[in-house]
Amino acid sequence: MNDLPATPAASLNESLEELLRFVVNHPEQTLHRMAESAVLHWTRVAEGKDTVQPRLNPSGYLPAAFHFGMETRPENQIDPFSGPLRPETYSRAVTDRLAGLRERLERFFARDGYRNSADQCDALMVGLSRCSRFLGSRCIEAERAAPPAPPGERDPVDLFEGRGAGTLVYAVRRNLVFWEPFLNAAIVAWQQNNLEEYEHALRRLARELDDGPPRDLPHPPGYPFRAQHKPRQKTAVHTPEPRPMRRKSMFTLRFNQLAKRLESSDGPPLRVLLQLTTEMQQFIQMAERNLYLVAGEPTFLESSRAGISTIRGAPSNHPLLLDTTDFFKKAMLFANGTYTVAGGGLDTMYMHLRQLERLFRHQHWAGSKGVRAPLERCLIGWEENRWDAFTREMLEAATLLRGGGEG
Repeated sequence: MNDLPATPAASLNESLEELLRFVVNHPEQTLHRMAESAVLHWTRVAEGKDTVQPRLNPSGYLPAAFHFGMETRPENQIDPFSGPLRPETYSRAVTDRLAGLRERLERFFARDGYRNSADQCDALMVGLSRCSRFLGSRCIEAERAAPPAPPGERDPVDLFEGRGAGTLVYAVRRNLVFWEPFLNAAIVAWQQNNLEEYEHALRRLARELDDGPPRDLPHPPGYPFRAQHKPRQKTAVHTPEPRPMRRKSMFTLRFNQLAKRLESSDGPPLRVLLQLTTEMQQFIQMAERNLYLVAGEPTFLESSRAGISTIRGAPSNHPLLLDTTDFFKKAMLFANGTYTVAGGGLDTMYMHLRQLERLFRHQHWAGSKGVRAPLERCLIGWEENRWDAFTREMLEAATLLRGGGEG
């Protein structure tokens, strides 16, 4: 009997027991706070109200990560790949993209005078987003084209051991896993309107680009990545000092609530049980190493504070709002195909929409609920390389704005 593989429920129960034992035996403030937060999230996952955070595993395969939501049909891609996707063509393409990004960063930091003007920051953000989109799009295309591993066999690619080096899947996974966290950190800092964080992230990215081709992966297993069809997240990697408990921990109570939910007759499906088992094991490993890898919703800096500058102050107006009828006409021309990718202007429109999002955050983000949903879907559509989603949601946002429905 001992040779039989453990069932998903048995594996989950073992992980639950291991988690409870470890946390209870370590009365540390940060550990209990992180464990309580994790258990609350897992309870929402078990209830079908949330999803498991995609995390880096040794092979570099990121199930449910953002790139699996990207467009794979070339005719609907904003940024299609020309020619067959092979190791040599992909290598040239990614080298050219990274070299172009490095040149843009050099120009950004080499400017005389007011280098960090809002316009320069905005233009560079678009370049970062395009590079991220390219890496994600090529990764999903290679993943879809690769034959699946035979049942019961391990993944033929392992980014940490170097297994599968030289294959297309290895190359696209490695570039995505290596560069996306650096790109994401800079883009999120721009979204937060924090100039210091933005500059810091850009300098870190520039140093990595100056070092040449990717070396050992700087991101450990368990590193969180953006989820499919979801906005970007701010990622934090920290090693806190152990602190004794200063208040009563709610971990045991939250843990019991999770255990009862998992044991209920209408518990989560098998897929979710497997995901939760992996999540718990990854959390235990983080706790044992005291190296926490967490992701959360970005904040927003409305005004400058001592030692912290904004990228752009609160604007008094926006070009898309000054003439909502003109915005609607342009959105209609994009949606009906009169304006095309080849005609240009798409990146400029994306930047205008990002600035519109920032204006709403400055002025009345909570009150802009009506137009906020299509605007967010539009921006995600651009990042997912989907022409139809970007243009359709832009038209819906423009329609609401023209009708005075921004509230």
